[in-house]
Amino acid sequence: MEMLKLLPKILDAEKLARKHSIIEGSLLLSSLNEVSQYKNSKDATVTGSFKFYRDKNKRVFIDGVINTELQLTCQRCMQPVLYPIASKFTLACIDNQEQEEQLSEQHESVLLNNGKLAVFDMLQEEILLAMPIVAYHDVKDCTGITNYSCKDKSGNSDRCSQKTSNSKNPFAILKHLKCD
Repeated sequence: MEMLKLLPKILDAEKLARKHSIIEGSLLLSSLNEVSQYKNSKDATVTGSFKFYRDKNKRVFIDGVINTELQLTCQRCMQPVLYPIASKFTLACIDNQEQEEQLSEQHESVLLNNGKLAVFDMLQEEILLAMPIVAYHDVKDCTGITNYSCKDKSGNSDRCSQKTSNSKNPFAILKHLKCD
């Protein structure tokens, strides 16, 4: 196992697969352009472990694990929410689109450039895939759901429904503009 302090931008996937190598290391989240806006501090890091190997058909594969923590915006209260990313993936390394068509549906792929893997691009894509579509705090921690009750009649908190409000309807003034 090769332990790297900082992950390099480029790795020779073919060579590493021949040796059945495992690469581990980290990098600053700010070095990944597409996800750097989600860093929770200036020294936020992404750690990763990547096992390179060949399958029975001599294709290069990567089993990877990445971990980081992103600062996203809660869509209920619009305040920052820390979201941990722990993603496991398996990627088939391909040199061209024809090779991708030969893969089964269950395999995701990463495109190599002359047998070289762009590590930063791969990490960035995996982080983006692991991000939630909508980020929000836990119900008990969110300040944006004070007008909601998240318990159904039996006391389960599986569903959120808006509480009935005694406040005046803000659109009531428009009622007199209604044409008959």
